[in-house]
Amino acid sequence: MDNIFLFLIAGSILIFFIKITAFSWQRSSPNPMKKITYESGEYAQKNLSYQFPITYYLIAILFLVFEIEIILLLPWSIYTGVIIKKHKKVLNYLPIISGGILFLATLALGLWYIFYKKCFKIYQPKIPKMNTPIPKESYPNYKPEYAK
Repeated sequence: MDNIFLFLIAGSILIFFIKITAFSWQRSSPNPMKKITYESGEYAQKNLSYQFPITYYLIAILFLVFEIEIILLLPWSIYTGVIIKKHKKVLNYLPIISGGILFLATLALGLWYIFYKKCFKIYQPKIPKMNTPIPKESYPNYKPEYAK
């Protein structure tokens, strides 16, 4: 009997909150002026948002790759130094040095390929065409990337 009573109380509270939410959604009318972008005293003519160029992401990924390279080369260089001091023969530590050189050559080849494909092309933003009373000559004062 106790469980049924608790179930009825919880159900009535849930129904009450659902009715209040539905009533508030029904009574509120969306204001279309709240959805308009308003900046610098002018209404926007169109959506001026743009995606970040892929170059930003490539630079971030390259930073991470070369950061991992440093993390991998530091223990290798310490271990190679210890082996060179311990063994006097070149044949004993030649495989260790050749492995490090191969690792560096692979990274250098990847960096050359990135520069060869011109992945770091500089992005030049274009001045948007808008019907506005502000002259185009004043845009470089507010947005330096438009200065040309």
